[in-house]
This record gives sequence, C-alpha cells and structure tokens, in this order.
Amino acid sequence: MIHSKLNRLTFVFVFCCLSLNFLPLPTTKADSLSPAPSANRNKNNYSAYDASAVKSYLYQEDGNLVRVEFIDGKLLIEHYDDSFALLSSQTIPIDEGFDRWGGFYSGETYHFVIVGKSNPTEDDSTEVMRIIKYNKNWERLDQSGLFGANTFIPFDFGSLRCDEYGGMLYIHTCHSMYQSEDGLNHQANMMIPLRQEDMEIMDAQYTVSYSARGYVSHSFNQFVLADSEGRLITLNHGDMYPRAAILIQYPLPAGEDRLFSEDILGFAESFYLCEFPMGSIYQKTGASVGGLAETENCYIAVWNNDGNGGNDDSLPRNIYLAATSKNDFSADGTTTHQLTSYAPDTNSAGTPVLASCGTDGGYVLWDVQKISGSSAKTSVGKISYAAYDADGNVSSPVTTDGMLSDCQPIFYNGKIVWYVTDQSVPVFYVLDDSGLTAIRTSYADVEEGSWYSEAVRYVSQKGWILADGNAFKPDQNADRGTLVYALYQMENSPEPKNSAAFCDVPDYLQPAVFWAAENGVVNGISDDTFAPYDPITREQLAALLFRYAERKGYDVSAAARLDQYTDAPQISEYAFEAMSWANAAGLITGNSDGTLNPKGNATRAEVSTILMRFYENGN
Repeated sequence: MIHSKLNRLTFVFVFCCLSLNFLPLPTTKADSLSPAPSANRNKNNYSAYDASAVKSYLYQEDGNLVRVEFIDGKLLIEHYDDSFALLSSQTIPIDEGFDRWGGFYSGETYHFVIVGKSNPTEDDSTEVMRIIKYNKNWERLDQSGLFGANTFIPFDFGSLRCDEYGGMLYIHTCHSMYQSEDGLNHQANMMIPLRQEDMEIMDAQYTVSYSARGYVSHSFNQFVLADSEGRLITLNHGDMYPRAAILIQYPLPAGEDRLFSEDILGFAESFYLCEFPMGSIYQKTGASVGGLAETENCYIAVWNNDGNGGNDDSLPRNIYLAATSKNDFSADGTTTHQLTSYAPDTNSAGTPVLASCGTDGGYVLWDVQKISGSSAKTSVGKISYAAYDADGNVSSPVTTDGMLSDCQPIFYNGKIVWYVTDQSVPVFYVLDDSGLTAIRTSYADVEEGSWYSEAVRYVSQKGWILADGNAFKPDQNADRGTLVYALYQMENSPEPKNSAAFCDVPDYLQPAVFWAAENGVVNGISDDTFAPYDPITREQLAALLFRYAERKGYDVSAAARLDQYTDAPQISEYAFEAMSWANAAGLITGNSDGTLNPKGNATRAEVSTILMRFYENGN
C-alpha cells in the first residue's frame, strides 16, 4: 500500500433505555469550568482499511475521572468528579514542529505523550517520533526521540497503543517506510520498547521482517498487551503479509531490555485468528480489528468481518470474539464465537470495542449500522453489547440507544465508562449489568451555581430530559412530550401493551406516550391527537404528576390552602386537587408576588427542578 465473570459478571441484562525540548512548557488554565466540545463520535469505526490515531482518553485518579483529548493541536486535560461534574480544565501545547499526533498513555507512575513528524527526505537524522514523560501533576519531566527509523510518515494508516511492565513502556504503532525497490512507501507496524526511568529506547523493531520478529505488513490497527504474568502479546490487522488478524507472543518476558534473544529460539509465536479472502483491492479486507484484553484464563480479541474480503461493500459485517487459552497459544487453543448474523440489506456492525472489567471478564460493544444503497453503512444511534467471562464464554447481545467513540472504555467504580462528543461537550456512558445510561452534566447555557443547575445535572444523569447538543435551553417552555418522556424514563421504560391512536407523536416518543395513555397518566387533546410539542402549563404539570403518583401508590393526601394565592380562582377544576397536593408537597410553589400562575407555561428549568423534588420525595 502507498502511503474482562459470567457467574460474577452476570449474563442477565435489564434493558435500560437512555433516549477525553527540556524546558517546561506552559500550561494554560481555562477561564471557566465548561467542558470543551469536540467530535469523537464513531471515530473507533473504520470501514475500508485504515484505522487512525486515537485522540480521546479516560483514566481515573484519586477517585475522579480525567479526560485527555487532542484537539486543535493542543492536549486538553479535564478532571471530573464521580458524578461527572467538571472540576478543572487545562491545555498543554504540543512541541513545535511535531504535527502528527500519535497517542497518550497513563501509566502507574508517569503519563506519556507520543507525537511525530514526517520525514520526506528519508533522513536518518530526522526525529520522526518524540515520547514525552510527565508526572501525575502534568509537569514535564523528560523526553526521548526516535530518529530515522525507516520512517517516511509515522502513525500512518493505523493507530498507536501502549502498555507497561517492569518499568518498560511498550509502544505499538505503525509507519509508512522508506521507499522500497518498487518505488512505493509501504506501510507496516513497529514496536518501541522504552525504559521509563531514563527514557532510553531499547531494541526498537521498525525494519522489514516477518511475523516471527513481530512484523506485520500492512498493519491497519495495532494493539499491545503486557499480561499479568509478564507475557508480551500483540494483535494486528494485516492486509497482505499476513492477510489476517494475527496474534503474536514475544519470546522474552515483558520488562526485559530486549524483545528478542540472539538465537533462533528467540522467535515469536504467532497464529491467525481469522484470514481475510483476497479482494480486488489488496488494502480492502472487509474487516476491522477492535480490541485485545486479558482474563484469568485467556486472551480476548474482537473484530468484524464481511467474510468476502471487501469485494462487496453492501454485505454486512458481523462481530466475532476469539478466546485464546493462556496454556495453548495457538489456533487449536482458540475458540471463536460469532455474535451477530446480520442478513444482507439489513444491519451491519461497526468496529467492535473491548471493555475489560479485569481478569474476570468484560464487555464487547459495537455500533449498529444500517446498510443503505449499494455500499454506505450509516450509524442509527444504537449500540449492541455482550458480556464475556474469564473463559471467553459470551452472553447474548443487547441492543439499546447509544454511541461509541475512539475513547477506550475504562472500568470505573464497578462500571464501564466512556464518553462521546458530537460537535458537543462530552456525554458520558455508563454500562453495568443493569443496562446503559447516558449522562450529560454540563451545558453551555446552564450557569454553574444557578438555582436550576443542580436539577439540570440531576435529570441529565437520570436521562429524563433530552437536550439539543450543547444546549439545554433552560428558559424555553417545556412541552407535553418532555414530561411524558421523563415519567416514562422514571418508570424504567416499560413496553406499552397497546399502541395509541395518536397520529402526531414522533417515533422516539411513541412508547412513552402509549404507556402514559394506557395507564391514565395523560390524555390526548382529541381522540387521535396528543400535541406533544404544545407547552405544558403549571397546572397540567401538577395533574400529570398527581396521576403518576397515585399510580405508584405514593401518599397524595397532603393538601394546601390555595386561597392564599390571588390567582387561585384561575386553577382549572380538573387540576385543583393536584395543584393543592403539589403545593403542599413543595413541588410547585408560589411566586414572590403572591400568585401561583397555574396557566403559565413551565420552563425546562422549572420542570427539571420539580422532577428532582418529586423523585426525591417519592423515593
């Protein structure tokens, strides 16, 4: 080419709908605590042959989450507490002249940032890659450079991932190489072992070789694992030598200064997880490799594949998970599971992502795509996930609303967490055995410390009120559909028994409206019209909450004297008891001018606050 407990990690999923030079460089602090917007949605997916450098990361520190993301030539670092509230933000500039982003790794003691630059003259004195070491406070400590290294363009047509063991950092990435005899700059993987203490690069592998020396050409995605027993494993997606997803185990233990010994016994062990048929275009394999993880008993690898070598782009890709025994590192010691069986012209699977919960097991997740036309595969806003255990057994997949990104999910507070941006601030996704939840906790138009900011954060964490990108629109009138959707989410999204006859309800809102109608929580404005976008008044809000509370068996006997409010006579007869209860319960209070404003429209900020009070009182 040119240029990780099925007994303990339960298989029972409860569907839960949800609607990151040696002189010190300056650190720039943000002027306000507002998360930075970006666009990492679906950046984990690749459809033809090339992956790309990962730019979004999460790690945990002192109980908090840290988002690290490469945005507009700078490194963003944001700290969040365990409720996903932003605590601090700063940016670090990237070294001048190094315009190619490689990746980031947060180790036990240090952070590492890897950047590079092209070498168009193929000069062995050119520093093509720089590894920068920071302490945990993001103070720059040291750096190391890789020069020449048979590199025309670093990180080209692939990715970069790292792991560490025994004081060594292992950087597994790729490059397009110096021009070969055919006049082309072919691409391949490369391995860079770095001794962290003195930042010395040891025994780097970047020349043309063969798989017994860890070499894969062309390698379109790269993963590395230094396992708990000190074995060094890589996973690569090759399109030619080999044309396969290949697992390689290096001969020397991780932590050594070398990757290989000098004799023939120092060769790596390798085998193919899946071979890809030859297509009309060499670089297209109809597949993409998505992750490598360790359990107590095996190595887990995942990929998607159309089974046709990319010859027909209209064919769906299906998801595969392979479990390779630690005691039998071979094809014979590997069990492969096909997790999906998409039919042509229906759905397809994006590049899968592995989310390890540790050596007991974890999850595999993938983006659900719709096949449209002859080749296009487009995301439909849904993801599927399945659990795997320590032996590589896999549960049945669950599909729900959600998104993936190039942010590798991490195990945090007993749950899997990642974030997605879509020309927006982050939405955090939280997955455990009860389902998937989307959490947005900051909006550009919600001032921190305002009377409603806590409530907005609360309903966002619960997934009750949907927002439009980076805007919550707190002063905008709430509509009837907003409240019904919130109560439906509060009820854990039950399936309605029947379909209502309303003709004006959008698809996403239909289950909520049908459920509310059949349970007497809400009525239409006519036999076939619900008017989901009509503003909801304060008395209508009280009535809906009152009916829902009665249905839940809450105590609704409290009643307030409403004659203290000058506009009490304006309360509609159907809503009077509900308004009396809502006022006595502290849900809907009077205004400073002595009015209750029953027929005034309720804003999204007011509805958020009332819903928070209601739920806290009822639970």
